[in-house]
Amino acid sequence: MNSLLQRWLPKPLPNEAVLLPADRFFVMRVELDPATPARSQVELALEASSPFPANQLLLGLVHGADGRSALAFAAHKRRFTAEEIASWPASSPVVPEFLALLGQNPNANAVLVHVNAERAIALAWRANENLPTSMVSFATADGTPEAAAAEAALLAELPANTPVIKISGLIKGRGDDNGLSVGVVDGPSYHVAPRSLDDADVRDAAFLEKRRSQAAWEKRAWMMAQIAACCVLLAAATDAGAAIMNWRTNELMAALDLNRPKVQELENLNSLSAKISELGDNRPLPFEMLSIVNSHRPASLTFQGVSCKGGAVLEVEAKTTSPEDVSAFEQALRAEAKLISKTETRDLRARDGNTTFTITITFRADALRKAAKPE
Repeated sequence: MNSLLQRWLPKPLPNEAVLLPADRFFVMRVELDPATPARSQVELALEASSPFPANQLLLGLVHGADGRSALAFAAHKRRFTAEEIASWPASSPVVPEFLALLGQNPNANAVLVHVNAERAIALAWRANENLPTSMVSFATADGTPEAAAAEAALLAELPANTPVIKISGLIKGRGDDNGLSVGVVDGPSYHVAPRSLDDADVRDAAFLEKRRSQAAWEKRAWMMAQIAACCVLLAAATDAGAAIMNWRTNELMAALDLNRPKVQELENLNSLSAKISELGDNRPLPFEMLSIVNSHRPASLTFQGVSCKGGAVLEVEAKTTSPEDVSAFEQALRAEAKLISKTETRDLRARDGNTTFTITITFRADALRKAAKPE
């Protein structure tokens, strides 16, 4: 859901970074113990090498890629006026400008020199290291780019013939939700991750803690605003969907009213057809039953009367001159067990050489109808 909100809704505008003059800072490499917070180790290292306590310094650091080293930078607070410090926007990262050159690691013994109208910045790199060893910056009035490069190489203990790489271009930086990006225009940028941004910012710890709390509150407020906007969009979409559904329902109801007489006519025809089919399925089958019974009649036996008792019951009044044919006739009918479920003989009488009787044959209705259907 969060990713959808970030895609649909506008993001806060990025903040331009405040890039402080490099010639007001000194730099040192600090080896880190990964088990101890990096900032406390840097503060101890700076106090050991600086005549000023850490609370009088504007200090920051950036981490090496291996996590075991850091580049620490510091400047005494007196090097910046109260007006300068007050002008720094609370939401903007405040870092020294030479961080812009860290994205141009030469991966060899070399000195990078950036020159602009106000100062020269020299960073000395050793081969196969991901952070510079030293930084020297001179204002234009205080020294030349060549002097800055020579001093940086000397501090880094690089050979005298170490190549010098000159870089020019406007230095810019900005911070957003993805951290800080700073670099020379049209050149590679150096990126500081959000979790390391407070380490790089040179303002004091109390200010940074206050800013973190404010940023957390603003993030929650922004998230609530995003959720509220999403709810509004969802409500609007629901209303639009309901309106479309209502319009479509009215359209279908109008079509249904228009076709209702035809539908009723079809239903009546279907009901009539069902009744006709039911009558056909349930009609008595007297001739079929009589045909089956007659097929088992002995030659001596004549039918005196036949009546259909219900859907599948046939009653036959018969006469014979051979009394034993009555039993034979009954046995023959009972042999038709697939079609006849019951056979009952009654009113058996003998008179003047003739035997009369009445026999009731109950057929199996489903089997009879199946047998009666034409192939």
